Amino acid sequence: MEEEISLKDMFQILKRRFTIILATFLLITILGGAFSFLLNKQEYSSTTSLLVGEEKEVIVEPKDPEEEDSEPVYETTIVYGDTIISKQASSLYNEIIARRDLLEDVINSLNLNISVGQLKNSITMEIPPDSGIIEITVTGITMSNADEIVNEIAKGFMELVFEITEVENIRVMNTANRPIVSNTQNIKLNIAISAVLGIMIGIFLAFIMEYLDDRIRTIDNVEERLKLEVIGEVPNAPHASEALRTIRTNIQFSSKFKDKKTLVITSPVLDNDNTKLSSDLSNIIAEGNKKVLLIDSDLRNPSLHEKLKISNDKGLSNVLLGNADLEESLNAFQENKNLHILTSGPAQEKPAELLSGDEMKGFLSIVKDKYDYIILNSHPIGEITDSIALSALADGVILVLSSGVTREKDVEVAKKALEKVGANIVGALLNQA
Repeated sequence: MEEEISLKDMFQILKRRFTIILATFLLITILGGAFSFLLNKQEYSSTTSLLVGEEKEVIVEPKDPEEEDSEPVYETTIVYGDTIISKQASSLYNEIIARRDLLEDVINSLNLNISVGQLKNSITMEIPPDSGIIEITVTGITMSNADEIVNEIAKGFMELVFEITEVENIRVMNTANRPIVSNTQNIKLNIAISAVLGIMIGIFLAFIMEYLDDRIRTIDNVEERLKLEVIGEVPNAPHASEALRTIRTNIQFSSKFKDKKTLVITSPVLDNDNTKLSSDLSNIIAEGNKKVLLIDSDLRNPSLHEKLKISNDKGLSNVLLGNADLEESLNAFQENKNLHILTSGPAQEKPAELLSGDEMKGFLSIVKDKYDYIILNSHPIGEITDSIALSALADGVILVLSSGVTREKDVEVAKKALEKVGANIVGALLNQA
């Protein structure tokens, strides 16, 4: 089933990926502008206009109406601008202006440092319909004297037309003036196009990255994709205490937590501060007039004693090995008489065996009779079996996930490992990183 994405989700994605969108926009805009400047050249252009005329008989003395035998007097004259240049003539003129001898004469006459081919490519001829006008234009980045060049071409062109054809009536209408200077690149337009392209590519990359990113971000991600019930969301201070009270209510009154006294708090990988969350949640539950035992069951990398600034000379490992009694190993929480703390004790070489053995089973059975809740702060699951072994003995497991940090694939791996040993995952806590 495909996941639908709302406008709100799209806005959140764009907001979350704003940095990549901005970086892509700036990069492509700057590159587009830089390439436009680098590729830009000044281009020179000049145009000469020629008029083609034709002989016409014009009445210079009209017929005298009083004299029957009188006739009008005609005179042959050349009329410019009314001539219609045929397609055949246009084709011939284009061939004449591209003749090698004409172009070589122009190059030699003006001492141009260009080839015949370059000069040929710089010339354009336009013959507007029904005008009798021929427009010759020279354009090029090396044509700073384009006016001289086009005037010389026009001169040679007329001479060849007179020589080759029967046309004798062509004259210059407008000689070329100072060349018009323009840029070969439309820099402003290129920058604008680059900016739009940068935004489009940035947005495209944002959605591609979001699609490939499997980090958990919302409660919906956890419940819909991972099929885990979220029992609470823990924001950053100063609102964490209120959120933990809500979680306490869910634990005390939710049917999923009925008769669940021993709870393992762990995470899929080492990306959460489980110790602080376990400590804060235990304290909040104890404030509700419940007797709580907080145990640091992380026998590999214990940190509860450091966070609470208490001794770790005696702890869980001592009790399980029979080196110390429970009572003498306990630490009372000064701020809350209902909360007792059992640190990990000295590190052990084989913590998984110790946490899954009969000693641990017997220990949990004893403390269940003395406390309302036993919170076991455990090592992250990862590739280590300590938490998995302990979870099989507990009433329930709470997975701690970090928004924007924990990946779905890591949660799936942790879920499979816990389900394999029959552990009961009662829910998840979403920690706002």
